[in-house]
Amino acid sequence: MAFDAPGTVLTEINVVVKNLDQAVEDYRKMGFRELHRGGSTISPVQSRYANLSFGGNVLLTIMESTEPGSPIDRFIQKRGEGLFSISFKVPDLDKLTNELKDMGAKLVLEEPLQMENGTVFAEKYKGLRANYVRPAGPTHGVVFELDELQQ
Repeated sequence: MAFDAPGTVLTEINVVVKNLDQAVEDYRKMGFRELHRGGSTISPVQSRYANLSFGGNVLLTIMESTEPGSPIDRFIQKRGEGLFSISFKVPDLDKLTNELKDMGAKLVLEEPLQMENGTVFAEKYKGLRANYVRPAGPTHGVVFELDELQQ
């Protein structure tokens, strides 16, 4: 049920910061390696970001808000820098979100976000469908980002 479906993979731990360049430099000093840098103007993830590798298949993604009042900006204003969300690559977004709703989860978007020809998890995609699980209910205070990629 839910996250045990074949093809579901933990892919990113997302941390929000006030200053992306300074944070990347600090993480480099700790031995992390930058793989990709990018940005998004699409709500709800208006940000500049850097994907960092620390071994294995899971990325550490550092994000800085580019839009006053964005979810990242509100998070930092309320809680300060820190863990923002955990991202999963999922094989069937609709099935998983329906299962999570049945468990009491609330989604951020009524309809999944759809994007074309971009980069996520430091890999290119032709199509992406995404939604976010609010940090209440079964996730116990953690935002889950759910991403279905078409290669």
